Amino acid sequence: MEMLAALAEGGATPVAMAELARGKLRSKRDKLAQALSGRLTENHRFLLYLHLRQLDRLEADTARLDDRIADKMSPYRKQQKLLTQIPGVDDLAHLKTTLVMSAMSAARTRGSYYKDKYYRLKARCGGVKAAMAIAHKTLIAVFHMLANNAPFQELGAAYLDQRSKHRVTKALVRRLGILGYDVLLQPKAA
Repeated sequence: MEMLAALAEGGATPVAMAELARGKLRSKRDKLAQALSGRLTENHRFLLYLHLRQLDRLEADTARLDDRIADKMSPYRKQQKLLTQIPGVDDLAHLKTTLVMSAMSAARTRGSYYKDKYYRLKARCGGVKAAMAIAHKTLIAVFHMLANNAPFQELGAAYLDQRSKHRVTKALVRRLGILGYDVLLQPKAA
């Protein structure tokens, strides 16, 4: 950030800006100096200044949000302190990581709604987005369980097929037709 600020100001030489490097970048100061030398117009500096100012505002807003969250969490300090005793859990509890891990675990559970939904979504949009969708569904289930003080209800692997029975039937008949079969559908006798 100091190098970017120096670029925006425009007075420092590439070598002087490379000296602002920290950590592992310090060993690459020669390459940094080469990368920082180039044609940078006053317009470029102005735009860089605007971007840096926007980043400062976003950091300030994030700090204000953190303060507000801490204020709203004050009634739950005791529970928060208990939960942070778990290894790997901090004030933020790595929530996204935890939800995605539980989503992947749910996607491996035989006969579950989450497994069926995961594989349907994975076929359309890939594994990462499917895992995020299952994590979202898990979070929704947690909300309803806590809000209604109700136990978890497993919908089952056939839930999605039952919801769209007509569409599933048409797709299966079409697939059998592609394989060379004529299919006559008759409802089962009671």
